[in-house]
Amino acid sequence: MHSIEFQAQHDCSSEPLGITVPIELGYGPNRVKLTAKVDTGAEFCLFQRGFGEALGIEVEAGERKELHTANSTFVAFGHEVSLRVLGFDFSLVAYFPLDPDIRRSLLGRQGWLLQVRLGLVDYERLIYLSRYDD
Repeated sequence: MHSIEFQAQHDCSSEPLGITVPIELGYGPNRVKLTAKVDTGAEFCLFQRGFGEALGIEVEAGERKELHTANSTFVAFGHEVSLRVLGFDFSLVAYFPLDPDIRRSLLGRQGWLLQVRLGLVDYERLIYLSRYDD
């Protein structure tokens, strides 16, 4: 039998759809609180354009990237931000879409999942989290 220890636990049963966690994004002195979906299939972390603007980010001045989903392609721009999830702080490149109608905020592989150990008991709606290097 194998065992892994985690430093944080989060009950996501209050969200009816998806695996959602409360987060805080930071850019310089600016901070914004929101919720984001844990998406193990997403290559990058993506947040609604309005959150980037609320942080004072000039969205279209970032690294331009075409992102692909199962049924569409869209343009987003990458910016280095700070991220706090369940008490853990990370630095990463997050993407903000050109289109303000894209309303998803996702925690993906690059920047976040590669920095954590994640445990999920979906039936109980529990998430377990630790930094990868702890």
